[in-house]
Amino acid sequence: MSIYAVTRVLVLLLVLLPLVTAAVLPLFGRFARRAALVAALLNIGIAVPVGVVASMWLDEQSKIGAGNRGDETLMRFRALFVPGEADDGAAPGRAATGSVGRTSWTLFRVSATDAPPDRPGPRVQPYFGLDGLNLWLVALAALLLPVAVLVSWESVRERPHTFYALLFLLHGGMVGAFLSFDAILFYAFFELTLIPAFFLIGRWGTGSGRRDAARKFFLYTLAASLFTLVGIVGVAVTNPTPLHPITKVRVPTAVVAADSSPVARNPEFLSAERGPITFSIPDLMHNVQVWAGAGTAGRAALANAEERLREARAAL
Repeated sequence: MSIYAVTRVLVLLLVLLPLVTAAVLPLFGRFARRAALVAALLNIGIAVPVGVVASMWLDEQSKIGAGNRGDETLMRFRALFVPGEADDGAAPGRAATGSVGRTSWTLFRVSATDAPPDRPGPRVQPYFGLDGLNLWLVALAALLLPVAVLVSWESVRERPHTFYALLFLLHGGMVGAFLSFDAILFYAFFELTLIPAFFLIGRWGTGSGRRDAARKFFLYTLAASLFTLVGIVGVAVTNPTPLHPITKVRVPTAVVAADSSPVARNPEFLSAERGPITFSIPDLMHNVQVWAGAGTAGRAALANAEERLREARAAL
């Protein structure tokens, strides 16, 4: 198994380990402190090699130029070390990893019909990965976890097993939000952090107003996050995948040529078709740029057609 494949597994463990730890810590009773510290150190033991390996790849591999790979247009960026991604062989610019930067795993489908696993479609996926920003957020969270355990070592005397279980649940929600490249999955992990934070503040906070503070924190954050959900769904619905109206494959522009062969002197230009919605964040960024630049693409296509017409008239 290659280093890249091993790192994919470790990325998945960065999400699963805190959640599993949160589930089993109450079983340790009075030994929960030691178990929490061991789990926090183990989490660092996973995060450090992931950070070292990922930092070696990110500068070169996380940003790629626009180009074509078969019937798919490459995006300006993609996730690395995605659990469940399929290999595409020695594709241009990806020979070192053979990765496509998209997972083939699916949690559930939004529509009755589904696209192939490696293509954009209306489905929610366990799409985790690394890029140049979330790598350092995950590393910071991993370093702070044992610090939080040690700081609370003597101060938390009441139900420590529940406290540390909630602490690891909070950490798992944060890391899941940091690593998520599916918009719905990101929202789910973001909302997950509200539950342990509410109980940590209300039960183990300081001062007489901690319960009131916990209620206000939960209600205000939940109400604000509903607008986030509306925004996520709105962006996904209004920016579907642009498809070629004839070949039905993804295109990089809102205006495409009906005949893309190099011998076509006067190609017919068509508007891209609005395809299926997607919750993949890299695909959504690509779609937003395509539809936002539709006017510019149309003017460029018109200028191109006029230039070809002038050349044809000059040749007569």
